[in-house]
Amino acid sequence: VYNLLNGTIPSWVFSLPLLISFLSLGQNQFSGLPDELKTNPALIKLDLSHNQLSGSFPQITCESHNLYSLDLSSNNITLDAGTHITFPSLAILSLSSCELKDFPHLLKNVKTLEFLDISNNKIRGQIPDWFSSMRWDSLWFLIHLQDTLSFAFPSCEFLFFLVMNSVAHFLHSILSLAPSFSSLNIFNLQECQF
Repeated sequence: VYNLLNGTIPSWVFSLPLLISFLSLGQNQFSGLPDELKTNPALIKLDLSHNQLSGSFPQITCESHNLYSLDLSSNNITLDAGTHITFPSLAILSLSSCELKDFPHLLKNVKTLEFLDISNNKIRGQIPDWFSSMRWDSLWFLIHLQDTLSFAFPSCEFLFFLVMNSVAHFLHSILSLAPSFSSLNIFNLQECQF
């Protein structure tokens, strides 16, 4: 972390005697990933934030069924809308500041999500009906820092919901639905414009 390493992550990293489960390579300048990373079944936590990765997600990352936490924030990636890749153990997903233009359809295949950050992207329009209609029993922390999306809230037990830098017309719809969050502990409207 914070080394400004560049190029492609060397493949020898994944031939170390102890197979890597936690890999933090954020705050570097990596532009590519080796195949060994993409097929590493031992990965549980992967932090590739603040690099120079580009390409289609999730093809640019691993297909580990044990992956619990994935941070791709501050990269230039696109979403593969037709993906069939599943992340059966994924609980933490950060896609903030990735220049995303589409809502992450891969969430259709994620049933264990607890933390989702899609802030500071270029996603516009309506959040898909399938997201709003899904039962998110474990989703407790959603960060949404823009007012370019309109949506019906998903059925879930939010404990923390953060909305920042949003204007009054967007906040009105949020505030009208807030009482339906039966387990809401924190409702943060930081830096909003009433």
